[in-house]
Amino acid sequence: MGGDISSIVEYEHEGLAAHTGFGHREIEKLKEVFGSMALEDSSLDSDEFKDKTRIGLQEMERLFKFFDVIQNGRIDFYEFLVGVSALNQADLKTKAELLFPIYSEKGDLNGNIPASGVKMLMKTI
Repeated sequence: MGGDISSIVEYEHEGLAAHTGFGHREIEKLKEVFGSMALEDSSLDSDEFKDKTRIGLQEMERLFKFFDVIQNGRIDFYEFLVGVSALNQADLKTKAELLFPIYSEKGDLNGNIPASGVKMLMKTI
C-alpha cells in the first residue's frame, strides 16, 4: 500500500521545521513512517488508521479526530506531522489535556479513565 509523499521538497522542510519544531532528519523519518501507512492518495482514512494503530476502537476514533484537523475524514502528512509534534513537544499538563479525552469513558475532560486507560495514558505520556 503506501502513498507517495516524496513530493515534499527541500524548501518545504524549512516551513515544516519552523511550524513543528522537528529537524530535517525527524521530518524525513516521520515522512517514511507516514508513507508506509498512507493510502495511494497519500492520506489515511479512519479504516487505514485503525488497521495501523494498536489501540482500542474508541481511543482510535478520538485520536483520529485529534489528527484530522480539517475534519474531512482523512489525515494528510501535514496533519500527521502537526499532531505528532503537538503530542511530542507538549509539557506534561498539555499532554494530559490532549490525551485525557482519548482515554476517557465520556470522551471529554469530565469523564473517568478506566484502569486500562490509565495504563495506556501513562505509556503514551
